[in-house]
Amino acid sequence: YSLHIPAGTTLQFAPDAAFIMYGPLKITGKTDAPVELTGIPGEQQGDNSWPGVVALNVSERSEWSHVAIRNTSGISYPMWHLTGGVTFYYSDVDMDHCSFTGHSGEDALNIIHSEFSIRDTQIINTASDGFDSDFSTGIFTGGLFQDIGQAGGGDAFDMSGSEVTIEDTRFLRINDKALSVGERSRLTALR
Repeated sequence: YSLHIPAGTTLQFAPDAAFIMYGPLKITGKTDAPVELTGIPGEQQGDNSWPGVVALNVSERSEWSHVAIRNTSGISYPMWHLTGGVTFYYSDVDMDHCSFTGHSGEDALNIIHSEFSIRDTQIINTASDGFDSDFSTGIFTGGLFQDIGQAGGGDAFDMSGSEVTIEDTRFLRINDKALSVGERSRLTALR
């Protein structure tokens, strides 16, 4: 099944509730009516973390536009652990004008064995890495990485076994490396 989330929608998730997809997710927010995915506010001020979003083996490309993902932590269930706040695994995706803020796990956005196109997207205020591309191919155009690695380390853009082009992207206050290219990756970085 595919799921469409229209502009202006806000979805709030309990601290143990992850959003798991096996079909394409079409999120069509607008500049003046974004779609927001966040945790339910807890009893303590600012305590609203939730595991995040996972796309697993989705055969059709997902499309996200004007989406705000807030306060993810990664999945930690018995026998299943994912460090990404948003993870695409064998699931291609296009993102335009999205934001990822307040991730407290390892990677705010993790794309694995997938193809991606990401434009004008912001990743801000992470405990560790911002974006991790593992064995994937794609392009990241525009956007901003800011306040990455607040827990004492973290790369803004981390690649393993991937082929990626990054263009016109800004990096501000990165605790470790802005660009980390390893494990036979190929990066084309353009101004």
